[in-house]
Amino acid sequence: PSPQHRPLRNGTAAPPAAPTRSAQRKEAAAYQLTVQETITALFDGAKVRQFKAIGELHAAQLEGAVDIKELSAFKFALERTDKTSNLQLNGKVLRRQSESTFDFAVALTPPSNNEPVPLLRYSSIPNWAPIPLKVVPQWSLNSAQGAARLVVLILTHPNLKQGLRDIALRITVPDAKALISADPNAIWDEETHELAWELAHLMPEKAPRRYTATFRGSPGAPPGTPQPLRVQFRCEGTTLTNLTPRPTDRGREGQLSASVVRRFVAGKYEIAVPPPNGSAAS
Repeated sequence: PSPQHRPLRNGTAAPPAAPTRSAQRKEAAAYQLTVQETITALFDGAKVRQFKAIGELHAAQLEGAVDIKELSAFKFALERTDKTSNLQLNGKVLRRQSESTFDFAVALTPPSNNEPVPLLRYSSIPNWAPIPLKVVPQWSLNSAQGAARLVVLILTHPNLKQGLRDIALRITVPDAKALISADPNAIWDEETHELAWELAHLMPEKAPRRYTATFRGSPGAPPGTPQPLRVQFRCEGTTLTNLTPRPTDRGREGQLSASVVRRFVAGKYEIAVPPPNGSAAS
């Protein structure tokens, strides 16, 4: 790929969401601004150990756009930047118009492929952790029966009015011989000893949802503490930092779409399971 289409340093270009057909019919734009934040979060039980959002802004070529044979030039501004830091620009295609503002000018040569063009990269500010999905695991044993019980409480952040989508909770219990029960129903892989719960959509709720699973170990030897709980999710229509790109000059004949795609997703989002505190599994 040409230099302007290569990923920014220490990151990879995230593919944009495909625009709707209605949007394609209404405008003949060639590009759309797409911003995606990837959340890295590590927890010890309910305690936050590490939290950071890494964001990347791209100019994504719209599906169905006519062949682009000339230079594309347009401008945009970044709004709600107070929770962002470490701004890194792709100087090959992006120019900041003033160091005192967040106004930018883009100049793109005709693309050689349909890959999104990275424009800039940023991170969230330190000591800021609005947990999008709170996940609290609990582990208890019944040594006499050689069993162990996992309880997981999950709760979406109340400010995420559109909720979270494609949620997956995965945990590996190396010493488990079998899954005795799970509520709600879970996927159990006997070979890898991995349990998975999947949920299409979770809105903010007043009380956390409760997930439970009981595992069988060996007689007199219940399964040991599981590996960290791994979590996946995505949220469309917003960024966790609230950063918002706004087109200010859509270029000749509206080369830049007036609409902007914003989303955030879970990257490495893991919760260490605390050891049992003497409670018995039932």
